[in-house]
Amino acid sequence: MKNQDLLKRVTCFIAAFTLAFSLFGTPAYAAEAAEASAATAETLSTAAETPAAPEVPAVPADTPAKPAAPAYSADTDADHVNAADTEDETTTNKVEGTTTPSTNTNEDTEEATEGANNNESTEGADDTESTEDPNAPGSEDPTDPTDPTDPTDPVNPPEEGFEEAPYTMQAAIDLNEATGEATLTVSITNPTDTVFDNIEFTTYIYVGGNDAQANFPYVINLGANETLTYTATLQLTQEQLAGSRISFSSSATYDNLQANAFAEKWVGPQVSIDGHATLLDPDGTPSSYEFAAPGDTVCYTITLNNTSDMTVTVTGMDLPEGVICNEPFEEVTLNGYGSKTYVAYYTVLPSDDPAGDDMGLVSAKVAFTVEGKQYSQTIEAFKVAKPIYGYTLVYYANSTDSEPLAKETTTGLYRPVAQPGLDVLNAHLPQEPGYNAKTDADLKTYTLAEDASENVFDIVYTQGTFGYIINYYFVDDDGTYIPCGGTSSSAPLGATITVGEGTEEGQLNYALPEGYEPLTDPLTLTITENESENVLDVVYTEKTPIPELGYTVNYYKDSAEDPNNYLGSESIEAQPVGTEVTLTPEFQNRFWLPGYERITENTYVTIQETESWNTYNVVYRRAMVDYTVNYYKDSASQDNFQGSHARTGTFEADIPYTAGRFLPAGYQATPTIQGATTIQANAQDSVMNVVYTQVADYGYTVNYYKDSVAEGNWLATERGTAAYQSAIPYTVGAHLPEGYTAENAATSGSLFVSTDEANNVLNVVYAKEANLPYRIDYYADSTDGELLGSVTGYGTFEDPIVYDEEAYLPQGYVATGKVTGPQIITANGAANVVSVVYSKGTFGYTVNYYKDSVSADNLLGTNEGEGIYLDPVNYDSSAYVPLGYVAPGVAQGATTIGYDAEANVLNVVYSPGRFAYTINYYTDSVAPENLIQSSVQDPRTFGTTVQISADQLNTVRPNGYAALTEGVQVTITEDPARNVVNVVFQPEPAAPVTPETPDQPTTPSQPEDPTQPSEEPADQPGTTPAPTNPVAGAIAAAAAALNDAPAYAADQAAADPAAEDALEETTIEDDENPLASSPFS
Repeated sequence: MKNQDLLKRVTCFIAAFTLAFSLFGTPAYAAEAAEASAATAETLSTAAETPAAPEVPAVPADTPAKPAAPAYSADTDADHVNAADTEDETTTNKVEGTTTPSTNTNEDTEEATEGANNNESTEGADDTESTEDPNAPGSEDPTDPTDPTDPTDPVNPPEEGFEEAPYTMQAAIDLNEATGEATLTVSITNPTDTVFDNIEFTTYIYVGGNDAQANFPYVINLGANETLTYTATLQLTQEQLAGSRISFSSSATYDNLQANAFAEKWVGPQVSIDGHATLLDPDGTPSSYEFAAPGDTVCYTITLNNTSDMTVTVTGMDLPEGVICNEPFEEVTLNGYGSKTYVAYYTVLPSDDPAGDDMGLVSAKVAFTVEGKQYSQTIEAFKVAKPIYGYTLVYYANSTDSEPLAKETTTGLYRPVAQPGLDVLNAHLPQEPGYNAKTDADLKTYTLAEDASENVFDIVYTQGTFGYIINYYFVDDDGTYIPCGGTSSSAPLGATITVGEGTEEGQLNYALPEGYEPLTDPLTLTITENESENVLDVVYTEKTPIPELGYTVNYYKDSAEDPNNYLGSESIEAQPVGTEVTLTPEFQNRFWLPGYERITENTYVTIQETESWNTYNVVYRRAMVDYTVNYYKDSASQDNFQGSHARTGTFEADIPYTAGRFLPAGYQATPTIQGATTIQANAQDSVMNVVYTQVADYGYTVNYYKDSVAEGNWLATERGTAAYQSAIPYTVGAHLPEGYTAENAATSGSLFVSTDEANNVLNVVYAKEANLPYRIDYYADSTDGELLGSVTGYGTFEDPIVYDEEAYLPQGYVATGKVTGPQIITANGAANVVSVVYSKGTFGYTVNYYKDSVSADNLLGTNEGEGIYLDPVNYDSSAYVPLGYVAPGVAQGATTIGYDAEANVLNVVYSPGRFAYTINYYTDSVAPENLIQSSVQDPRTFGTTVQISADQLNTVRPNGYAALTEGVQVTITEDPARNVVNVVFQPEPAAPVTPETPDQPTTPSQPEDPTQPSEEPADQPGTTPAPTNPVAGAIAAAAAALNDAPAYAADQAAADPAAEDALEETTIEDDENPLASSPFS
C-alpha cells in the first residue's frame, strides 16, 4: 500500500472513529467500527463528509408591512404622546373579523413606517390657506376637510399620488352608553371580478383627540365580488364618556389605488350651557349688594354652545317657575360650534328666605332639548340675605338733654340701610304750639351695623322763638328809677328765662352801680307769644354804711393748746366788717421753723362784727422728711454696699432699721449704727448706715480629676475650712497621675468660700501630657527582617498612634500587615514604638505547556494558580506531554511569583524523543526461518523519516538473490517495536540457488532496553486498548496500522548499484529514548 493511500486510510479511520463514538458512545466499539470502515478509504471519506444545512427561504420582499403610526405636527406631538400613554392604560380592544390578516416582518414594518413618515410633508405650508381652529387659535381646525392625511377629517379622498380604487369602504361606530363600549366596524366591498391580494389595510382611531389602538388586520386579500367586514371594540373611560369625540378612519391601498372610509361619533354632551346672574337695583343697574333680598331682580344670561362641529337642533327650553325669558322660545338650529344667548329675569320672593339661620339661594336650573336629549345646567345666582338688620328712633323735644318723647324700633330689614319717611319722622311731633314738623330736607339714609344696639338715631323737634327784654334800674335818693342798662334776646314759647346773681350780660348784677347792694335772689320770665309782655325789670338800691375792726394772727408749732409752743403774733389794720382778708403763704410763714411744713396756700378770713372773734392761729406741723437706711459690710464704703431702703417719716422721729436686713453671706446680724439716728430737717442729713462687721468660717471641698470632671476620672478629694469669701486653697500637682501634667491645670466650681458649704466645691482637672514622642517602624516579613523606614512624631497621652498602612509598602507585599506595639501613646516615650510588618501578597500565575517551541499552534494546555510573592511557580513538568515527546519539559519565563499577575507566565516546552529502529533481512518471505539478519540502528528523532538506500540494503544480500533496486524508509514513532523495516531478497531467476547457512542469527535482533517491548511479531500487531478519549483512541489505532513493518522485496531484474538511493533522513532536535524491540521477541 502506498504511503498516500495509507495516510488517506488513517484520516478516514479518525473521522470514522469520531463519528462512531458520537453515535454509540463506546470507545472499543467505535475503534472496531472505525477499523472496519477504514477498509475502503474512499467510502469512509465520503461518509465522513457533513452535508450542508438546508437553505432557509428568504422572506419575500413584497411582504406587506404593518402601517406606521400617523405623524404629528411639532405643536401637538407632546400632548399626543401623553394622551396616548393614558389611553393605553384605559382602553381595552377586542377584535372579531371574517378573515385572518397576514403576518408582517420587521423589515417591512420599517419600510412602511418610513413611507408613512414621508407622506407627512410640510412643504408649501406657508402657501396654503390657513385652516386654524377659530375656537382654539394655533391648532388645526378639526372641521377642515382639505387635509388628506388628517384621519379626523370627515372627508378623506385618496392621498396625493394615489387614484380612487374600484373597491369601496364604509366605517361605522356604535356606542353602548350603558356599558361604555364602542364598536368600530369597517367593511370593504369589491364589486369587480378582479382579485386584490396583499392590500395594505390602515386604520386610525382617536378618542378625545388621543390616538387609540385596535387589532385590525394590516394586510388583507380581497376576492372578486367579495365584501369583508372587521369589527373591534373600545372600552371608554368615565372621563371619555363624559364628553369626547370618537374618530375612526381606514384606508385600503393596493399599488397606486386607494379607498378610504371615515366615521365619527360624539360621546356625552354635544352642547354646553354657560350662564351667569346679575343682581339689579330697582333702576335696572347692577346692584352693589352681595346678597339678594325679597323684591330684588336677578337677571340671568344663558348661552347654549354647540361644542361639536356637527349641526344640532334645539327643540325645547325649560326654565324654573318665576324665571321669565325676554323672548318666547322658538326651535333653533346651531351650526358647528355655534351658540345662542337668552336673557331671563326673576323677582326674589320672601319665600326664598327660609326660616331659621340658613340662608336661601336664588338659582335657576336651565334645560335645553337638543337632538331629542335634554341637557341642563344649574346657575347659582345669589344667596338671599337674612333680615338681621334693625334700628331705633328716639324722639326728643328741643334737645337730646330732655326726656325722650318716644322710642320706635324697627327690625327684620334685609339691607344694612334705613330710609324712614316723613310719616315716621313726624310720628311723635309735640302738640304744643311752636314745634316745627320735619320736611323733605330732613330725610336721610342711615347706614346700619349688624348689631342693632349700635343703630340708634335721634329725632329732635324744635319750637319757634319769641323776643324778650331785661331792663336794669337804680333808685336814687329821691326814689326815682334811673335806667342803667338793658339787654334783649329770644327764646322758645313757654320757656322760662332765669336771671341769676352773676355779673354777666343777662344776669342780675350785670349793671350794678357802685355803692348799691348787689342782688342775690334770682328773677324769672316765662316767654309768651306776646313779645310786649316778655319784659323783666331789675332794680338796684343803695348800700347802708359798715363799721371797721382790726385782725390778729398768732403763730404756734405743733399745737396752739400748749403755751410753750407759742412763737409770736402779727396784727392786721382795721377794715370794714365783712371784709375778706387774704393771708398769703409768705405772711403765714413769718415764724416758720426748719423741720416743719411751710404753708403753701392762701388763707381767707372775714372781719367779724365781734372784735374777739377777729383772731386766727397759724400752727406749723412737723414735716414729713425722707430718710434712708444704707446697709454695708465691713465699712460704710461704696464697694461694701449691700442695699438700702428709703422711707418718709416725721421730723425728729427715730429712724427705724431692721438688723439682719441685707445681711451678707457669712456675716452676723449684729451691726454697728453710723450716721443719723433721728429724722433731721432735711433728707440729706437723715441717713443711717447699718454696718455688718463679723465674719464666719465655712467648710470647703477640693476634688482632683484627670481629663474632665466625671466620676470615672476622679483622683482624690481634700476637705477643710476657711473664712468666708477667702480663696479655697488647693495644691497644684497633688495626686498627679502618670502621663498627665500639672501645667495649666484647669479649675472649675467655687474659687472662694461661701456660706453654702455644699457649693464650696473646687475641681482641679489635670490634662494629658501633649508632647510625648512615638515612632512607627515598617518591616518586610518580620521585625527581624529589613527595616523599610520609620516615622516619628509627638502626641497626647493615651491618644491613638496613627500610622499609614501603606507607608513604605514594597511591591509584592500587602498593606494588611501585622502590627505590634502599643496602640495608644503611653507616658514612657521610649516604649511608644509600633512595628508594622508587611507580609507577601498572593498573586496569580499561568503555566503554558508547548511542544517544540512557544507558539500558539504548539500550545498543549494551560494551568492557572495563585501563590505567595517570590515563591517558586508550582507546575507539573510532565503535564500535557504528547506522544513521542519526553518529560520533563524545559521551563522558560517566570519561575518565581512576582507582583504582576500578567507577567507571571511560565512556559514549559517539550522536545521530541529519540527512538531506535530495526532492519530485518529475509530471503523469500518474512518468516522466522528466512531471517538473515536483524540490525538495530541508532536512535533517531521522533517523527523523522529515515531513508535507507538500496546500496545499504544490498550489503546484506546473500548470494543467489537479486539485488534491491529501490531503497526503503521508516518514520520514527515513540514505540521502537513499531520502528521495523523488513527487507526480503528474492532468488535470482537465472540459476537455482542453494542457500548458504547464514552466519547471522536466525532470530531478529532485539533493541537494547526497550521502553515498550512488543509481545507479538511485527506483522501481527497486538490489539491496542481503546483509550478513554475517543480521539486519542482513534490516533492510537491509526498509529498501530501505520507502523506495521512493511516488507520490501528485490526486483527480479538486477538493479544498477549506481542508481541506488543513498540513506536519507529528515530529523528534528535530537533526544534520547530506548531502542525498538525485535518484532519476533
